[in-house]
Amino acid sequence: AVDRMKFQGMSDRAKKEHDEARKKYLTEMEAFRKANPEWVAEQEKLLQSVKKAKKDLARNLFSKVVKLTNDGVRQAGVEYKYFYVLTFLPDLQWCHLAPMRKNGHFGPDKPRAEGRPRWMLVGENEGKEVDIS
Repeated sequence: AVDRMKFQGMSDRAKKEHDEARKKYLTEMEAFRKANPEWVAEQEKLLQSVKKAKKDLARNLFSKVVKLTNDGVRQAGVEYKYFYVLTFLPDLQWCHLAPMRKNGHFGPDKPRAEGRPRWMLVGENEGKEVDIS
């Protein structure tokens, strides 16, 4: 019980010091913001762009068919036009992709898709999968 009281006192002092330091920081930041309105405007723009980037990241690409951007083509080459997303890690903006190739065309049994190409994954044994950011 004595040890607990000792640590409780240490905890209370640390909390009080933290609260005082935070109050001082907030006061100084408020004064800084008033003295530098251009900085505040810049920070608001930056915050909006960060929010937009996070929203874009939230787009789930897992199990989707994608076409590479110019940067992606530089990383993976131009051999394949479409890729299937096997793994997608949004926080890292990283994908593990399997290339796709044409496998014939849809016939009259599928009137809405007739004439369009069919696509299939390139075999895993060919080792054509790519990791891309």
